[in-house]
Amino acid sequence: MSKNTPQELRDEGFAPEQFGKDASTWDGFAQPILDEANQTVQERTGTQYGSTDANIANHIKRAERFFAVAELWDIRASRVDAESSVGQDHNPAESRHFARNAERALSKANYELSLIPSAAAAASAPAFGVETSTHFGNPASSRNSLAGLGGVL
Repeated sequence: MSKNTPQELRDEGFAPEQFGKDASTWDGFAQPILDEANQTVQERTGTQYGSTDANIANHIKRAERFFAVAELWDIRASRVDAESSVGQDHNPAESRHFARNAERALSKANYELSLIPSAAAAASAPAFGVETSTHFGNPASSRNSLAGLGGVL
């Protein structure tokens, strides 16, 4: 189930009328789009999807919403193109604008996903540290070892 709601898509600026819907049919139209976006994000994030980390959960929710927004822009462009093919007024620049908006939303979705560290990467990431050693034993006590030699070097 999506972490977003049909109302959140309306909050992004979409109106049911843009898709030949009304307020009573909007949820039934938008929910499958959100569910598909949810499936995409789950496939891409794996075990991180269920993370309780608030930062990761926020990136996941935003990525889902941007995938859904991209789909709505694609649907909107297709609808405008279809209307033009049946004789209604059509401005080709409008379709290009919708396509650019869809691309921008996809870029935002992928950016949000890029901010989520993968569980596999975190588990296999290199760890760095410094190991110091000396032939005198513990470096902190090496002066004491030399003192035991009677000061002869």
